[in-house]
This record gives sequence, C-alpha cells and structure tokens, in this order.
Amino acid sequence: MMVQPLFLAEIVDKMPTVPGTAIGSMNYVGLFVALSRVRWWLYLIPLPLIIWTNIGEWGQLQEPGFGREIISELGWDYVVGQFFWINAPYLLATGYVWRQRQMQIRRRRLSRGLCPDCSYDLKGHSSPEPVCPECGALLAQRNSIVESRAPAPPQTAPNDS
Repeated sequence: MMVQPLFLAEIVDKMPTVPGTAIGSMNYVGLFVALSRVRWWLYLIPLPLIIWTNIGEWGQLQEPGFGREIISELGWDYVVGQFFWINAPYLLATGYVWRQRQMQIRRRRLSRGLCPDCSYDLKGHSSPEPVCPECGALLAQRNSIVESRAPAPPQTAPNDS
C-alpha cells in the first residue's frame, strides 16, 4: 500500500524540528537542574517523561505504512538528531548534578570533622601527618578547600595615635 504524498506531507509538517526538540529539552532539563539545587532527588522527576518521549518517537517510526515513508522523507539524520536531543541534555546534566551532590557530601563531612572519603570521625585525631587513619585519604588538601571557602576575617584600619 502506497501512502499518498499529500498525506505524508501533512504528517511530516507536524513532526517536531530537531532545533525545536533541542531547545525544549534543554529548557526542561535546566528547570530540573535548578530544582536539584534544593533537593537532589527532584532531578529524577523528568526521567519517566524522557523515557515516554523516547518510546513515543520510536513508536511513530514503527507505524505500519508510515514509519519508512517518514524516514525516507526526513532522513536518518532527523531520526538520530531527535533521539540525541531528547537524551543528551539529560545525560550531560546528570553528570553535573552527580558531581555537585558528591561535593556537597564532602563539604558536609569535612564541616562535621569527618573524613570526606570514608566518614571516619577525626575529632580526636591528633596525628602529625594529615592522613585519615581508617582509609589513608590525604586530609590537608581537603581541609584547604574548606578553609578557602571560609569568610576572611575583617580587616581593621591601623591606628594613627
């Protein structure tokens, strides 16, 4: 069964463009990256929607009588571009959110007097070497990171008396 060219043109005109998908996906993921700054697990909310979008896009290409015609009309670069721009922003942002979460955990452990790697309590530790006795992590480098984020003491003006 051959599809009428006019009918195929109507279907192709209603398909989203690759730049439109990219912009929409980046805006959507950007919102949830911002929410992940409040609570990290809020970033997981769009995951079912992204999976559902992938299934929907693939389903459009599997419809009998339409899938091959859509691919022949728009080309494989369109299909690959759609799948790339649906998934790439979320995958890239996942790495960013994961790194931010790990840094937050390290800062919290250091501020509580714990080893940033193994959470060993270092409050009574008075060893001259800056090494965690439990896991062997270097603590001097980690402490300098936390100290560099601490506010500097206020500068006082010299007395002219």
